[in-house]
Amino acid sequence: MSRKRTVVGVLTWVAAGLLLAACGGGGNEQSTATVPPTTASPTPSPTSSTPTPTATPSIEEEVAEAYLAYWEAYAQAALNLDISLVEASVSDGERTRISEEIESMRANDVALRVHVEHDFQVFPESESLARVIDEIVNDSFFVDAVTKDPPEGTGSGEVLRYTFVLEKVEGRWIVTQGSRSRLE
Repeated sequence: MSRKRTVVGVLTWVAAGLLLAACGGGGNEQSTATVPPTTASPTPSPTSSTPTPTATPSIEEEVAEAYLAYWEAYAQAALNLDISLVEASVSDGERTRISEEIESMRANDVALRVHVEHDFQVFPESESLARVIDEIVNDSFFVDAVTKDPPEGTGSGEVLRYTFVLEKVEGRWIVTQGSRSRLE
């Protein structure tokens, strides 16, 4: 399964989905004929008591969702220099690596505004283990640690290959390992 998305694009789709759900989805209303005032009220149609089946997401879909959620959490942690924002998405080892990265940025009075374009594939290895290989276009840039300025910037545009291992722990997928290399 190959996907190309940006973090901002994913948030836009999530927001649109929530808005659509809040509005009731629309388009499914049934029209009823007008009944003359002299007749009795129409009897309601019987409703089905059979539950509507819902599709169970595949491992690939679960991992992809968790992977993109990890990137969103990482982006917030890097911008706000706050490791707690990504803790729920990572193992202790990854938490330590990201914490060191955040401490380094803090020491240099900068934060990171993450802008990446994803092109990833999910490779399930078992019911509780999957690998994600992602070739990203990195347009992230540093900002002032306090003011978060500038709001817009130009990143390097370099293409990087990330390999992440995700494990299902206590019913949720978390990133347990990550590595990256530069593509030429």
